[in-house]
Amino acid sequence: MSRDLENKKCQAILKTGKDLFWKHGVKRVSIQEVCKEAKTSKMTFYKFFDNKLDLVKTILDLLFEKSIREHKAIMAEDIPFVQKVEKTLLAKYRNSQDISQEFISDLYRNSDAELLAYVQIKSEVITNMVLDDYEQAQKDGHIRPGIKRAFIQYQLQKMREMVMDEKLLAFYNNPQELTMELTNFFFYGLLTPEK
Repeated sequence: MSRDLENKKCQAILKTGKDLFWKHGVKRVSIQEVCKEAKTSKMTFYKFFDNKLDLVKTILDLLFEKSIREHKAIMAEDIPFVQKVEKTLLAKYRNSQDISQEFISDLYRNSDAELLAYVQIKSEVITNMVLDDYEQAQKDGHIRPGIKRAFIQYQLQKMREMVMDEKLLAFYNNPQELTMELTNFFFYGLLTPEK
């Protein structure tokens, strides 16, 4: 579906959908709720989006695109790799603000096969981009030699799983806090010591 994402009504639907999904998850939010909060009609909603899944995917597309742009911009900066890692961690934290555990669970444990496949594909694109950067950093001497790409990829996948572990999550105020703890643990056990 071609749509005018700059249209004010479309923007209102996108913002409202994002706010509601972030707070309550995908399953619990209806198109009717989005329309009511966005102060728009269902007819207007369907002018821009095929269904709720289309809205979710559009919001996630915008988020993924923003994350990729930010990551590439940080990696292109002429600063030490350790600072690049710190800046990417801050960007990750900023971009995940206000995301509820319900939303995370809906993305990674959803019974909707289309949404699961979509999230998997997008996650793989971002993971491969990050892994390419880490491989280059390893060649440049910033990451310990000998760590295999497959091992790093496996660890990143395990971190995603850990964020959904209810027992582990109970020790933290929110999923973002746990995500940052896992990410800091991952990186600062990975980087070579400062000289």
